[in-house]
Amino acid sequence: MTQQSPNYDAAALPGATVAAVLSTFMPKGPYGYISAIISITLLAILFAFEIRRQRTSAQTVAFACVVGLSAMLLYGFVAEFIISKGTLTGTQGAEPDTQVPMNYLMLSWPITVAMVCVWDRLVIQAQLVRAEPDA
Repeated sequence: MTQQSPNYDAAALPGATVAAVLSTFMPKGPYGYISAIISITLLAILFAFEIRRQRTSAQTVAFACVVGLSAMLLYGFVAEFIISKGTLTGTQGAEPDTQVPMNYLMLSWPITVAMVCVWDRLVIQAQLVRAEPDA
């Protein structure tokens, strides 16, 4: 059985992901279990539909940016969990705002983008090498 090309618009998936992630940043409050679930779901969708696709360098950067943005919710949850020493009291309405410093969370985005870019280019390079016929 051969793999058919996908029947979706290549920009639709990252666009929908960005919209979903941005919509979760709108309400104020701590990062809780729902943030982690949303992040893991978005990352699973991204990797399930986009992992085997050949990308240009620009597409790799775009993919990495969306992965980084999606992962920020998970990083926020982990940081909130660590800061609250595992109690996550802020997630139950006791505190209206997150305890996670925004600059820590913002720093996670470029680090994630850089790591995903390097990883993605290495994966694509390995796929190209495997696809070359032996000389």
